[in-house]
Amino acid sequence: MRIVPAILTDKLDDFRNMLDIAKGFTDYVQVDFMDGVFVPSKSMSLDALMGVKIPLDMEAHLMVKDPNAYLASLKSIGAK
Repeated sequence: MRIVPAILTDKLDDFRNMLDIAKGFTDYVQVDFMDGVFVPSKSMSLDALMGVKIPLDMEAHLMVKDPNAYLASLKSIGAK
């Protein structure tokens, strides 16, 4: 069994802090994306992560209207 911690935030500093915490006990995280359309809340944008080094394997939970629009960018930041 694998327990995968999820990172859900709308602030880049919080994302980095959560990532640092996760590095201490796992090698894999899930990053949640919400666009404010498919679901009423918004999370940090994928564009905000483009310059962030993510030292863990990651998957994305896409709660967005057009998931296909995210795929190329997710691949470029290392999402599995």
